[in-house]
Amino acid sequence: MKKQIERTEKTKASILDAFWELYAKKPITKITVNELTKQADIHRSTFYLYFTDIYDVLTCAKELLMADCAGLFDSIRTPDDAINIANIFGHFYKNNISKLSAIMGPAGDPAFSYELRDRILPQLMDAFSVPENDKEMRIALEYMITAAFALLIYARDSSSDEELAECIGRIHSFLSYGISPMLKAHSTDPGLLNRMEESRVRMLRGEFTSKTAPESFRSADY
Repeated sequence: MKKQIERTEKTKASILDAFWELYAKKPITKITVNELTKQADIHRSTFYLYFTDIYDVLTCAKELLMADCAGLFDSIRTPDDAINIANIFGHFYKNNISKLSAIMGPAGDPAFSYELRDRILPQLMDAFSVPENDKEMRIALEYMITAAFALLIYARDSSSDEELAECIGRIHSFLSYGISPMLKAHSTDPGLLNRMEESRVRMLRGEFTSKTAPESFRSADY
């Protein structure tokens, strides 16, 4: 029985490995069952013992990838641990470079980032004991996750570990201090931050629309 289970797991793993190898080279619409079985060195009938079609393989592959990421978030227990989100995503990326490059690339799955966010967000809200109706904290957590996604996208196109480390440092800064200090340091307009704050307050009051926005914020330059 144990050998049979091990053989079954090995066969399924070989199918998934073959899928990722093909997915790294072409969009899923171009991958056929015949091509996949040849790559995995199995019979076509064996494939259907585990999956119904190529999209079923993709669903399983994504689930395993998201479970791997969610497992890394087990180390986050309090809001003070949130700063580690960039490190977690960086570690997640380095362990799954080829897979993430494929699924988050131009020919990948656009839904993946949303599915991963929806997987991680409840986990963080539970870890931080955030009530379901606490919209402000929910938005803050979504902001942190989205910032970390930017790290994955950047890392996909980076050419070295040094670039990845530099990006992680920037994400840390954004999470710790926000982007206002960076904007202030790089802007030649001394009134920019004041206008941003004014717009934020008006938005919270429900007064901010495309018609009431300052002219500079309605410009195509923003």
